[in-house]
Amino acid sequence: IFVIGDRVLPFGAGDVSFIAANQVHLARSAPGTISRWTWIYLDLPRLLPAARDVNRDMILPAAQHPRVASLVAQMIEEARCEYSDSCEMLRALAWQLSLEIA
Repeated sequence: IFVIGDRVLPFGAGDVSFIAANQVHLARSAPGTISRWTWIYLDLPRLLPAARDVNRDMILPAAQHPRVASLVAQMIEEARCEYSDSCEMLRALAWQLSLEIA
């Protein structure tokens, strides 16, 4: 489960969570399970000034939102790369992601 503010939200493998920077939150795996997390902090107003503000707290199940899950997976892979165009590719993926969830 994810506890975000006063809400309790279930999550599963591959789901994507969006949590505002100032929001208190806690993630808890089911007893006897192990979760691996990758965190990406996106400052969308700074990164993409023309993008809509998507500072909503939400969990998007991968099965219902495969494009969002795919974009986030691409961002994680790109962030792990070390080459000169990585920042621009991340910016392009973040733009696509913001449009997808807007």
